[in-house]
Amino acid sequence: MKKTHLLCLFVLSMILLTSCSGGDNGDILKFTTDKTLAISKINLEQFNDKLPKDEIAKDTSNHFSKSEKEKFKLFMNAEDNGIDIEQPLYIIVDESKGKYVFSFLLWLDDTKKFQDIFSKITDTKVTIDKTNNMVYSDGNLIGSVYGEDRIVLSKVSNYGDYSYSDSGDSNADITFYKDFWARKSNIDSNVKGQINTALDDKVDMSAWINFHGIVSAASKGYIETLAVNKLLVNAGISFNVNFEEGKVVMNSKTFFNDDLKKLIEKHYEGKEINYNILNGIDIDQAKSYGVGYISFDFIKYFVKEAGFESSINHYLEYKDLTFDEITNALNGDYAFVSYKDNLVVENEMYGPYDKPNSILAIGINGAKAKKIVDMLHSDGMFSSFGSIYNNNNILAFATDGKKLELLKNNKKAINKLLTKKSDINAYSWTSGEDFNKSYTNIKEAKFKFENMISSSKVSDGNFTTELSLSIDKKKKNVIHYLMGYE
Repeated sequence: MKKTHLLCLFVLSMILLTSCSGGDNGDILKFTTDKTLAISKINLEQFNDKLPKDEIAKDTSNHFSKSEKEKFKLFMNAEDNGIDIEQPLYIIVDESKGKYVFSFLLWLDDTKKFQDIFSKITDTKVTIDKTNNMVYSDGNLIGSVYGEDRIVLSKVSNYGDYSYSDSGDSNADITFYKDFWARKSNIDSNVKGQINTALDDKVDMSAWINFHGIVSAASKGYIETLAVNKLLVNAGISFNVNFEEGKVVMNSKTFFNDDLKKLIEKHYEGKEINYNILNGIDIDQAKSYGVGYISFDFIKYFVKEAGFESSINHYLEYKDLTFDEITNALNGDYAFVSYKDNLVVENEMYGPYDKPNSILAIGINGAKAKKIVDMLHSDGMFSSFGSIYNNNNILAFATDGKKLELLKNNKKAINKLLTKKSDINAYSWTSGEDFNKSYTNIKEAKFKFENMISSSKVSDGNFTTELSLSIDKKKKNVIHYLMGYE
C-alpha cells in the first residue's frame, strides 16, 4: 500500500518538475459532474524557466542523496518519461458513496517509457495491462488508461465516510475506472463558465472548488432542505498561485448565482474599510495587523434563511441575549493587532510562559451595544484573560491593558506603518518574523521572509482576494530560494 501511495506522489512531483505547455479545459469538462467537488490544474510550461535545474544538476552539497539526484534527473527530462508534455496535469476530487476520490489525469506519449521510468522512480514494478487497460504497481491496481494516451491514477479517501472505522486511503477499483471513462458531464453552462475562468492558463497552478457541493456533502444533503440553499446553488470558489521573482502570489474569487450576488451588493455597496478604528491603536510595534468591514446584516439574513436563528437564540438564553441584539450592536468595522513583544506570565505550577500580546477591536453602534458591553465587563472570564475598554464607537479587548492607554486617553496613534487603500473591504499585513522562525530550512536558506500582505474587496457581487508572500531576494524566481539556491 505504501508503494502505491508513493507512485501518485512521485507522479505529482515529476510533473511539477517538468517543462510543458498547458492545454484547454475541454478535456476535463468531459469528466466533470455534479459529484465533482474540486479540480486543480497545473500549467507545466510555467515551471520551465522557474526551476533551479542547473543548480540541482551541479549540486555537490548534502541537499539530496545520490538516489534522489538520480530521480531528479529523470524528473527533469519529461520528454524521456513517456509523458505528453504538451498537456497539463489535472487533479479531480469527486464524492462517491460518502467517500472522496482523488484522481490525477494526465497524458502519455510512450507507454513503455512510462512503465520503465516510473518503475525506477518508485522502486516498484509499474505495468500497463493492455488487455483490461489497467495500471498496476507491484500487482496493486493504481490506475487506468484510455485509448492511446490518457491515464488516470486514483486514490479513495475514507475520511468522508463516518461509518468506516479505518480512516486511511485505499485504491480505486476496476468499476470506478470504467465508470470514470464513461462519464457524461451533467453540469450547466454557468458552472462550466466558472471552471474555464478558474482554471487559468496564465498562472502556475489554479483550482476550482464546488462550494455548494462541498457544503451539501459535508451536511449529507441537509443544506438542500433549507431556504438558504437557493442562494448557494452553483456557488464556487477559484484559487490561483503564481511563483514570481522574490514572491508567491495567490488570488481567489467567489462565483455566486444572481440571487446571492444581488444580496451581497445590497449589503456591501459603498462599504469600505474604516481606518478610524485604528486611531487609538498602535500598529508600529506590530508583527501583524488587519482591518476591515463585514456586513452583519448580510450574516443575519443568511442565518435566518438557514433556519439557525432559533437554535442560536436558545443557546444565548442563559446570557439573556438574542441574535438580533448582537448583530444590531455591531457596525461591521473590525481591527486586530498582534505585537512583537509577547507577555511573560508567571505560573506557580508550570513556571513562566509566553502569552500573545494582542488587541481585537470591534465597531459598535452606541447605545444599541450597551447590553453586550455591560455583560462583557461583568464577565469574569474575559477580565481574567485581559482588559476591556469601550466608548460609543469601539469595543476593544487587549491581553495587555497598557495597549489600551491611547484609547482611554483619547490620543491618536502615530501609525507610520499603516497602509491605507481605498475600494477594499479588508487588508492585513504580517511581518516575516514568525515565518522565519517556523521555516524548517531557514538555517540553510539564503533569504529571509519579508511580509505577507492580503487585500479583499467585493466586485460585482463576488468576493475577491489577493495575497502575496515576499522574501528579501528578488533576482530570481522564489522557487530557487525556497529550495536553498541563490
